[in-house]
Amino acid sequence: MLLDEPTAHLDPEHAAAVRVGAARLLAGRTGVVVAHDGGWADVADAVVALPPPRSTPRPVAARGRAAT
Repeated sequence: MLLDEPTAHLDPEHAAAVRVGAARLLAGRTGVVVAHDGGWADVADAVVALPPPRSTPRPVAARGRAAT
């Protein structure tokens, strides 16, 4: 199961309820949660934190390919 920002725009009470329900549904299964909400780390078996994006934009060449 893939959950993409499942608690975005929820108040803390409802977000906690969604995390509990998702943990119950995913027990014994593989799931991926994409979230900015750190509360998901509490119910995760593993966490992958991505580095922040580069602060300077790369130049873009014609036809949408990155310039080298």
